[in-house]
Amino acid sequence: MKGQRLRHRVLTVQTVAARLVDKAMPNTGNPAQHDFRKLRQPRLSRRTFLGAAACLVLGLFGLVAPAEAQIVALGASNTRGMGVAFEAAYPAQLEAMLRTKGYRGRVLNAGISGDTTAGMLARLDSAVPPDTRVVVLQPGANDLRRRGGGSAARDANIEQIVSRLSARGIQVVMLDNDMLRAVPDQDRQADREHLTPDGYRLLASWLVPKVAPLIGLPPG
Repeated sequence: MKGQRLRHRVLTVQTVAARLVDKAMPNTGNPAQHDFRKLRQPRLSRRTFLGAAACLVLGLFGLVAPAEAQIVALGASNTRGMGVAFEAAYPAQLEAMLRTKGYRGRVLNAGISGDTTAGMLARLDSAVPPDTRVVVLQPGANDLRRRGGGSAARDANIEQIVSRLSARGIQVVMLDNDMLRAVPDQDRQADREHLTPDGYRLLASWLVPKVAPLIGLPPG
């Protein structure tokens, strides 16, 4: 059923685009007028017009090409990039790596230092725009340390976040604490909790094969 709807939308786009082309390139049946156009204007093929019109209609329908899909990094301080420049945090480095594969969108950094899963759940709608296709979720460990309500509440919040995103058709990639702990000590800051620019670069490189296929790019 989903495939049929997609085919229907594609056919609709093609039909509307073709109508736009017919209006943009009318066939007057007047040879003299046709010759005048060739002399005074660059020749644009029907295929060129069709491609441009299709792009316009795709925008009107809200369809986004896979390589332009929106990615949001939602999390706490290791998403925000505490202790490093904003462009050295993993979301910015992940975006740069994906761009080498042809990605034309953005990776939005929606990390807040000290945030808990309860906080992420509360700001989910404002942090994740409507055009988002993938969320990289870093729940962090703040729930377990001070004010989040413990592991049971943390698990319940994560489940709600994933459920609400899935209901919006958004795919979720988990950046769990095990992945963060796998970063070598030499790529950590003095507090041993947050990462250096090299550490965040390593983290981003681990995420590329997880994220890339979800937006239609090669994983490797």
